[in-house]
Amino acid sequence: RDSHERGDNRERAAMALAAIGSLSAIAGLKEVLAAESEDPAIRSSITGALGRATAL
Repeated sequence: RDSHERGDNRERAAMALAAIGSLSAIAGLKEVLAAESEDPAIRSSITGALGRATAL
């Protein structure tokens, strides 16, 4: 039973790290897209949409 619980904990930790990595990638993408867009409305739309996607 203990080894099974350790396996479950490892799996949960791996999923948490993957989620953190995905959120970091999305946050970086948001910055790049916003910086590349010269139109303030588009920049605002990008940062708003990706901000909502990364909200925890």
